[in-house]
Amino acid sequence: MSSLVFAAVVTGRGVSAIASVEVRGAGAARVLGEMFRTGGGEARAFEAGRLYTGDIVAGERVLDNVVVAVRGEDDIAINCHGNPLIVEEIVRELAGRGVQVIEAEELVKDKRRGESMIAAESRVVQCRAATLVGAEIAAYQTGDGLAAVVERWSDEIERGELGKVRADCGELLAVSERARLFVEGCRIVLAGPPNGGKSTLMNTLAGRQRSIVTEQAGTTRDWVSSDFRIGGLAVELVDTAGLDEVLAGGDVLEERAQQRTKELIEGADMVLYVVDASEGRRIERTGLEGLGRCAVAVLNKADLGRKLGVEDVGYEFDGAVEMSAVQGSGVDELCGEIMRVLEVEDYKIGQAAAITDRQRVLLERLLEAGDAEKAKLLIAELRDGEI
Repeated sequence: MSSLVFAAVVTGRGVSAIASVEVRGAGAARVLGEMFRTGGGEARAFEAGRLYTGDIVAGERVLDNVVVAVRGEDDIAINCHGNPLIVEEIVRELAGRGVQVIEAEELVKDKRRGESMIAAESRVVQCRAATLVGAEIAAYQTGDGLAAVVERWSDEIERGELGKVRADCGELLAVSERARLFVEGCRIVLAGPPNGGKSTLMNTLAGRQRSIVTEQAGTTRDWVSSDFRIGGLAVELVDTAGLDEVLAGGDVLEERAQQRTKELIEGADMVLYVVDASEGRRIERTGLEGLGRCAVAVLNKADLGRKLGVEDVGYEFDGAVEMSAVQGSGVDELCGEIMRVLEVEDYKIGQAAAITDRQRVLLERLLEAGDAEKAKLLIAELRDGEI
């Protein structure tokens, strides 16, 4: 990174208790010294290997009370409060002093210093993981996880055991899909016919009103999202317009709403297909044909009288739950069914897994490798390639 000074936010986006901004390059200590004041208001010269508590300032205005960790003259971390507005102000002040603001991934490339790319990626993913479990999964990959598996595969290829490597690769990819949900978060889309109670379910799970609820079918035209937690999963829950062929042909807005719902379903990890169990209408995966998403049938409004039960749900669904969103009954059962269908209820952190798209793509190619030489190249790229 030559003589320039670079900065990157290395903690995940959003609100958190603590955020960390790393500042690197010749001149990092000088720039920080101009922005940092001790409790007495004095500027401070930094010494490597020490921590300093004080204020980051912009002129006479205090931006935040911080802890500055000085790893070296050109390697400093500002640990501030995690409010995104505070982080943004600190970054803006750095930029105003000539510091080039970059992404954490770019900073990692400079800090590899002989370590494997898997280890470098692990550090980035730990910073950006959606959950603590996700960060722990990422951390494991540098030791006995993916890094160790890759080294073992190198030896097995030399012994002519390509078949074993490919079999292990397939199993690792399956584990990786479950790990991804913890690392990146999970998107669950609420779908189903109008007036099934999707918006009420959204509000119940989110713990606050996010969607408008009325007795009129088709109230939700645009999508609404909210975040909540199920066990160790960070879930983005998306409420959509009800899937209905009649509504779809009503006007341009309805048609667009229906199309947007289908697009959201295509990008989801799971669909909760919500129906009114008090009506006794046949349960069908309308609008989900060919999308390949796992789907749980939610038999809602059980408090109004049960005309449909889980026994009426066909094989095309991966699970089913009876509940009343308005009363909050059956919520625990629904959360348990989500974890079961996603196959994450018993996930063990101490497993090798791919934690980036780069790793997953290379593993998919390795799974299809037809000869040992190609497999060797893919393994080498997995270990030493570029982010």
